[in-house]
This record gives sequence, C-alpha cells and structure tokens, in this order.
Amino acid sequence: MTQFNPILPPFAAGLRANTRSINFPGLTTAYVGNGSLQLAYPFSVFMWMRKPNWTTDQGWFWTYAGAVSGVLAIGSRAASGWEFDGGAAGVTFGRVTNLNINNNAWFSFGISMPNGNVTSWIVVIDGITRVLTTGGSGAATLPVGFRVGFGPSTAHPAYRGAFAGNIANVGRWTRSLSATEYAALHAAGSGYDLRKAISGTPAYSPANLVNMWRFEEGQGTVAYDEVGSVNFNMIGTVSWSTAVPA
Repeated sequence: MTQFNPILPPFAAGLRANTRSINFPGLTTAYVGNGSLQLAYPFSVFMWMRKPNWTTDQGWFWTYAGAVSGVLAIGSRAASGWEFDGGAAGVTFGRVTNLNINNNAWFSFGISMPNGNVTSWIVVIDGITRVLTTGGSGAATLPVGFRVGFGPSTAHPAYRGAFAGNIANVGRWTRSLSATEYAALHAAGSGYDLRKAISGTPAYSPANLVNMWRFEEGQGTVAYDEVGSVNFNMIGTVSWSTAVPA
C-alpha cells in the first residue's frame, strides 16, 4: 500500500517538473534511509544527481549490513578521473572511469544488478550505457541495507567519503531495467512519474517499481515513498534544496 504523504498532493499523471531536491554536505553522519529496507537481487536504481566542485572521493550510495558488504560510490581519483565503483569490499568490483561530469551539472544515473556477478551489471549515465571494467573474485552478497548519500568510511580508502551535492527523484525496482529503459527515463526528464510507461522508441515500462522518493516535501525530516511504504528519514545535516535538474 502506498504511504500517505501529508505534505504533497498525489503525483499528477505524466510530466511534472521537480521543485525540490535534497542537499548532502559530504559527511558520513548525513544521509537518508530506512533500516527496514533490504536490497536483494535482482534490483535497479535510477536517480538524478548534481555534484559541486569535488576535490576528494565522494560516496553517493552505500549498501551495507553491519560491516561493509556492498558499495556503490562515485567520485574522483587522481589516477583515473571521475569514476563509478561498485562491489563488495575485497571481493569483486565494477568500475566506470572518465565520467567527464561537469561541476554543478545534473546527470541521471541508473544501475541494474540482476545478480552478484559484476559482469551482468548495467550502468547508464545520462542515458548512455557505460563500459564496466570488472575485477576481483567471488560475488557481491545481498541482501543488505539501503541508504542514499552515505559513502563508505576511511576504513575502506578505495571508496572513501560521503556524498556532497544534490539528489532528486529516486526509484527502485525489483527487476533489471534495460539500457533502453534507462535511456527513456533520462530523455523524459527528472519530473517524469516513474509509475507511468513511456511509449515509442526508446520505451519504458514501470513494471516492478516498488519505491519512489521524489524529495519534494521541502519541510520536515521525512522523505515519503510515493509508491511503497518505505519512508526515508533524514539523518544529520542533510537539507531541502530548491536546486533541481533543468
């Protein structure tokens, strides 16, 4: 059952521009999440993100279970430029290098994980499928918890830092979205209702969308799930922002 949102009216059908996002200060004590939500294969996540002038690695999305068991991070390394990293500490990883993301620019990010084999993952940035370099051995183990904006700690230097910037309109599916579907979502824009299909080419089906956090509230300390019932709590010094994708 969809959780009632006492702040926002029901999401109108079709396109509606975002008016809010959440700003993350780049602290491991500042994130949004709900401890009851556990990720399990297969799953997909799509969101809009904005980065300021990063000078250090910035984690943006962290899956965890007690000690680190799974990581997704995006940031900067001197050796390879802006990159995406995903995997399990000391086990396996996937990497997309040279993202060429401009400072203060919004971009869409989608990842599909059908299973723990990193070679099966799909990473799509701004509607373009990116080449994923893999390494390590074994498989990333799920289920694990889910938080947004909380990067791994300095205990794992390959994925150090917490996210600094803005995130808007996050969706989670219990299936693997295709590269074509991610391209359609990107082309539709940040205000598109993820519950509605996009016809034509590329096309998108909302099948198995289980959570949608638009971060539109602009007040209070709860980001409401407008599809499921997993509301995100705002922890630490995260704040509402009027910065949104164009």
